[in-house]
Amino acid sequence: MQTIEEYLSSTETAVRQLFDGINHYRNLLDRIRKPMFLRDMLTGEFPDREYEEWYQENVEEIEQALIAERSYLAEVFSQSTLCGAVLQVADKAIEVYSTNDGVPVEWETIVKPNKAKFCVCLLYTSPSPRDRTRSRMPSSA
Repeated sequence: MQTIEEYLSSTETAVRQLFDGINHYRNLLDRIRKPMFLRDMLTGEFPDREYEEWYQENVEEIEQALIAERSYLAEVFSQSTLCGAVLQVADKAIEVYSTNDGVPVEWETIVKPNKAKFCVCLLYTSPSPRDRTRSRMPSSA
Protein backbone atom coordinates (compact mmCIF):
# COMPACT_ATOMS: atom_id res chain seq x y z
CA MET A 1 0.00 0.00 0.00
CA GLN A 2 1.40 3.32 -1.04
CA THR A 3 -1.07 5.81 0.44
CA ILE A 4 -3.17 6.28 3.54
CA GLU A 5 -6.26 6.17 1.31
CA GLU A 6 -5.28 2.68 0.11
CA TYR A 7 -4.64 1.57 3.70
CA LEU A 8 -8.01 2.88 4.87
CA SER A 9 -9.77 1.33 1.89
CA SER A 10 -8.15 -2.05 2.46
CA THR A 11 -8.97 -2.09 6.19
CA GLU A 12 -12.45 -0.55 6.03
CA THR A 13 -14.43 -3.80 5.81
CA ALA A 14 -12.53 -5.37 8.70
CA VAL A 15 -12.89 -2.26 10.87
CA ARG A 16 -16.62 -2.09 10.15
CA GLN A 17 -16.91 -5.73 11.25
CA LEU A 18 -14.99 -4.92 14.43
CA PHE A 19 -17.36 -2.03 15.21
CA ASP A 20 -20.35 -4.30 14.52
CA GLY A 21 -18.95 -6.72 17.09
CA ILE A 22 -18.34 -3.92 19.59
CA ASN A 23 -21.92 -2.72 19.10
CA HIS A 24 -23.19 -6.26 19.70
CA TYR A 25 -21.67 -6.17 23.18
CA ARG A 26 -22.90 -2.61 23.77
CA ASN A 27 -26.41 -3.82 22.98
CA LEU A 28 -26.10 -6.39 25.77
CA LEU A 29 -25.42 -3.53 28.15
CA ASP A 30 -28.15 -1.31 26.71
CA ARG A 31 -30.79 -3.98 27.33
CA ILE A 32 -30.23 -3.91 31.08
CA ARG A 33 -33.14 -2.11 32.69
CA LYS A 34 -32.79 -2.28 36.43
CA PRO A 35 -35.67 -0.87 38.44
CA MET A 36 -34.68 1.85 40.90
CA PHE A 37 -36.00 2.65 44.32
CA LEU A 38 -36.37 6.42 44.56
CA ARG A 39 -37.35 8.21 47.70
CA ASP A 40 -36.79 11.63 49.22
CA MET A 41 -33.98 10.95 51.67
CA LEU A 42 -33.86 14.39 53.29
CA THR A 43 -35.27 13.02 56.52
CA GLY A 44 -32.09 11.01 57.08
CA GLU A 45 -34.01 7.82 57.77
CA PHE A 46 -34.02 4.93 55.36
CA PRO A 47 -37.58 3.75 54.70
CA ASP A 48 -37.06 0.02 55.33
CA ARG A 49 -40.73 -0.91 55.04
CA GLU A 50 -41.24 1.03 51.82
CA TYR A 51 -38.08 -0.45 50.34
CA GLU A 52 -39.09 -3.99 51.24
CA GLU A 53 -42.49 -3.50 49.62
CA TRP A 54 -40.87 -2.04 46.49
CA TYR A 55 -38.37 -4.89 46.39
CA GLN A 56 -41.09 -7.54 46.61
CA GLU A 57 -43.00 -5.83 43.79
CA ASN A 58 -39.88 -5.69 41.58
CA VAL A 59 -37.95 -8.81 42.56
CA GLU A 60 -38.42 -10.50 39.16
CA GLU A 61 -37.21 -7.44 37.21
CA ILE A 62 -34.27 -7.05 39.58
CA GLU A 63 -33.25 -10.68 39.06
CA GLN A 64 -33.53 -10.32 35.27
CA ALA A 65 -31.34 -7.20 35.39
CA LEU A 66 -28.72 -9.02 37.46
CA ILE A 67 -28.68 -11.90 34.95
CA ALA A 68 -28.25 -9.41 32.09
CA GLU A 69 -25.41 -7.65 33.95
CA ARG A 70 -23.61 -10.95 34.53
CA SER A 71 -24.05 -11.83 30.85
CA TYR A 72 -22.49 -8.52 29.82
CA LEU A 73 -19.64 -8.78 32.33
CA ALA A 74 -18.82 -12.26 30.99
CA GLU A 75 -18.29 -10.65 27.56
CA VAL A 76 -16.26 -7.58 28.56
CA PHE A 77 -12.95 -9.23 27.65
CA SER A 78 -14.26 -10.08 24.19
CA GLN A 79 -15.44 -6.51 23.67
CA SER A 80 -12.09 -5.18 24.88
CA THR A 81 -10.29 -7.46 22.42
CA LEU A 82 -12.29 -5.98 19.53
CA CYS A 83 -11.59 -2.44 20.76
CA GLY A 84 -7.90 -3.28 20.92
CA ALA A 85 -7.97 -4.49 17.32
CA VAL A 86 -9.47 -1.18 16.18
CA LEU A 87 -6.72 0.68 18.04
CA GLN A 88 -4.06 -1.50 16.37
CA VAL A 89 -5.38 -0.60 12.91
CA ALA A 90 -5.28 3.11 13.85
CA ASP A 91 -1.83 2.79 15.43
CA LYS A 92 -0.40 1.16 12.31
CA ALA A 93 -1.87 3.89 10.09
CA ILE A 94 -0.32 6.61 12.24
CA GLU A 95 3.01 4.77 12.45
CA VAL A 96 3.29 4.26 8.69
CA TYR A 97 1.57 7.34 7.25
CA SER A 98 1.92 10.18 9.75
CA THR A 99 4.14 13.01 8.57
CA ASN A 100 3.93 14.92 11.84
CA ASP A 101 7.43 15.70 13.08
CA GLY A 102 6.66 18.14 15.89
CA VAL A 103 5.63 17.72 19.47
CA PRO A 104 3.36 20.40 20.98
CA VAL A 105 5.33 22.55 23.42
CA GLU A 106 3.16 21.56 26.39
CA TRP A 107 3.88 17.87 25.66
CA GLU A 108 7.68 18.13 25.19
CA THR A 109 8.40 16.84 28.70
CA ILE A 110 6.13 13.83 28.14
CA VAL A 111 6.54 12.81 24.48
CA LYS A 112 9.93 11.82 23.11
CA PRO A 113 10.85 13.45 19.77
CA ASN A 114 10.92 10.08 17.97
CA LYS A 115 7.23 9.64 18.88
CA ALA A 116 6.11 12.96 17.35
CA LYS A 117 4.24 11.20 14.56
CA PHE A 118 1.79 9.93 17.21
CA CYS A 119 0.89 13.50 18.27
CA VAL A 120 -2.30 13.99 16.34
CA CYS A 121 -4.86 16.75 16.59
CA LEU A 122 -8.49 15.84 16.15
CA LEU A 123 -10.83 18.52 14.88
CA TYR A 124 -14.40 17.99 15.96
CA THR A 125 -17.08 18.99 13.52
CA SER A 126 -19.89 17.48 15.55
CA PRO A 127 -21.66 19.51 18.23
CA SER A 128 -20.47 19.32 21.77
CA PRO A 129 -22.48 16.86 23.89
CA ARG A 130 -23.19 19.77 26.25
CA ASP A 131 -24.27 22.15 23.51
CA ARG A 132 -25.79 20.57 20.45
CA THR A 133 -26.26 23.91 18.73
CA ARG A 134 -22.60 24.87 18.21
CA SER A 135 -19.77 23.25 16.28
CA ARG A 136 -16.52 22.39 18.05
CA MET A 137 -14.52 23.13 14.89
CA PRO A 138 -11.99 25.89 15.56
CA SER A 139 -12.73 28.99 13.50
CA SER A 140 -9.23 28.90 12.00
CA ALA A 141 -9.67 25.37 10.59
